[in-house]
Amino acid sequence: MSIIPLFFDPSAVVYDFKVILVGAFMSYLAFELNLSPSTVTTYVQGVRNAFRQEHKPLDVFSHPVLIQLKSAITIDFRAVREHASNFKTLPLTIEMVVILRDNVTNMADFKQHAPYVATVVSITMICRVSELLHTEADHYVRSKDVVFHLSDPVSNTTFDCQAIDACNFGVNHLLGVTTLIRSAKNDQDGDGHKCSFSVIKLNKDVAYCVATTMFEWARTARPLPDDPFLSHHGGHLGRWFLTRPIYNDAIKKTAKMSGFDPARFSTHSCRIGGATLLAAAGHPNHYIQRAGRWKSLAFLGYIRWAISSMNSALVTLVNPLVFTNNDMLRLNPGARLSAI
Repeated sequence: MSIIPLFFDPSAVVYDFKVILVGAFMSYLAFELNLSPSTVTTYVQGVRNAFRQEHKPLDVFSHPVLIQLKSAITIDFRAVREHASNFKTLPLTIEMVVILRDNVTNMADFKQHAPYVATVVSITMICRVSELLHTEADHYVRSKDVVFHLSDPVSNTTFDCQAIDACNFGVNHLLGVTTLIRSAKNDQDGDGHKCSFSVIKLNKDVAYCVATTMFEWARTARPLPDDPFLSHHGGHLGRWFLTRPIYNDAIKKTAKMSGFDPARFSTHSCRIGGATLLAAAGHPNHYIQRAGRWKSLAFLGYIRWAISSMNSALVTLVNPLVFTNNDMLRLNPGARLSAI
C-alpha cells in the first residue's frame, strides 16, 4: 500500500490510492470469496493491526467511503441470507460420525479413511476447513504440528513422537496427542492454539477417541513433516493430500445415509457440530468461543484453557447421546430426506 503502481492515475479518481486499495480488498473478500461482513472486518483489522505495529497512519481505515462500503456489504449479505435462511447448514452429530465410520468409510482405503479422520478432528477441535486442508491461507495443521505422547513400559518413562514416526510404535503405548492449530485470521499475533487430548476407552457413551484416531492415521499414512497432517506419503504412487471435494462428499453421503437432505450438510457441519455439542451439554459460551477460536472479547484472552478442561469437554464431544439425529430432525423437520 506504500508503493503506488505506475499505471495508477490519481487525476482519474476521486479518492486516495490507499482508500481504493482497501475498498477493493473488502469487495474481493465479500463478493468474490463470499465471506461474511464480520469475517471481512476481521481481515481488514488484521491489515490495520499490521499498520499499527509499524507505526503507520491509521486514518485510511476510518475513511467515510470505507464505512459506507462496510454498510453496503452488510446490507447485501443480510438480503442474501434472508432469502436462504431456511436452507442453513446443519451440524453433524456423533451418531453421524459413527455412520461415517461404520457404513460409509472403507478404512483400508486411505482416501476414504482421511475424511473420517478429518471429521473426528474437526468436531473435537472445532476446526475450520482451512485449518485442516492444504490451502493458500497457509495455516493448516502440518504433520509436524501433531505430537503423540507415548509410554515406554520397559523404562517406565514417557516420550513424544511426531506423526511421521508413529509407525514405529504400537497403539497400546499411546497416552495422548497435542496438536498445534496454526495462526488464523483472528490470531493477530500468530501464536496459534494447542489442543491436547488423552486416550479414552470406547464404550456406549464414547463413540471415538481422537488421539487413537489420529495415531492410527499417522501410522498408516506417515505424512511428511511439512505436509498437511491429512496427507499420505504416497510411496511409489506419489504424495496425496485430502481435498475439500473428497471431504465434502463423505459428509454428504453420511447425511443421506442418516436420513437427511445432503444439501443441508457440508464440511462446515463438523465445526458447527462440535460447537453445538458443547452448547447442548451446557458448556458456557466463552468456552465454546475459545475452543472454536472465534473472534472474542478481550477478556477471553485471559482465560486459562487447561488440559483438564479439554478432557472434560472431550467427554461431551464423543458422546452420541448428547445431541442425536432425532433431536436434529425435531428441530429441523424440513431437513428430512424425502422418499424417492
